Amino acid sequence: MNIEVFDKDEIALECAKLMMSRIIRGFIDKDRVVIALSGGNTPKPVYVYLGKYLRSEEILGEDRELHIIQVDERFTEKNSDRANQKMIRDALNIDKLKHMYYHFIPMRDEVDSIQQAVEQYRDTLEQLKRIDVILLGMGDDAHTASLFPENTEYISSLKKEETVLSAFVKVQNEDRVSLTPATINDAGEKILLITGEKKGKILKEAINSDNIHKYPIKTVIDNTIIFMDRSCEESYMGN
Repeated sequence: MNIEVFDKDEIALECAKLMMSRIIRGFIDKDRVVIALSGGNTPKPVYVYLGKYLRSEEILGEDRELHIIQVDERFTEKNSDRANQKMIRDALNIDKLKHMYYHFIPMRDEVDSIQQAVEQYRDTLEQLKRIDVILLGMGDDAHTASLFPENTEYISSLKKEETVLSAFVKVQNEDRVSLTPATINDAGEKILLITGEKKGKILKEAINSDNIHKYPIKTVIDNTIIFMDRSCEESYMGN
């Protein structure tokens, strides 16, 4: 675990720079790089910067492809304002990336059931083999991706060799699709982006606890680069 601390108005840019450097580095010895992006408000500015970098850097071509996949998704209409894929598309300004050799693969796309969405994404991951870089967030309840505290499907996934799960999230009364802890931990590099005083306290509680059912973030924190702002660091370091 490596913690990097930045001012609040710098953290998104610095996170985007790191992701872009990892994408460029990935193309040194292979022709395909896979990145996985989380939903939520915190990473949105990162994707705005990342989209600008992708449009300005001549890193993609016929022999180099970037695959952009999702960490998790609500099972809602793909154009809903609650859909993570809509936020990712809009923030990256994907329409302006059409001249590039990239593939954005949404979790919920033209399927009738959540089980179809799960199976579709399992097939996607099997074809891609491995995620090179994954950007994670954390909620105020210590959830990450759509792995929620004490959630039955999340707890069950800890005992199975699955890559994708479906879960009903009671606190939000909705179905979700998510990468499992095993899939997240198999990524080449994990980045956790958290901001704010409250999340610093929660992260400290999680790290100091052995209760992975209560603190899902605990299952993916090892070997992770953590980007936090200064208010988050102050509460994380506090007594």
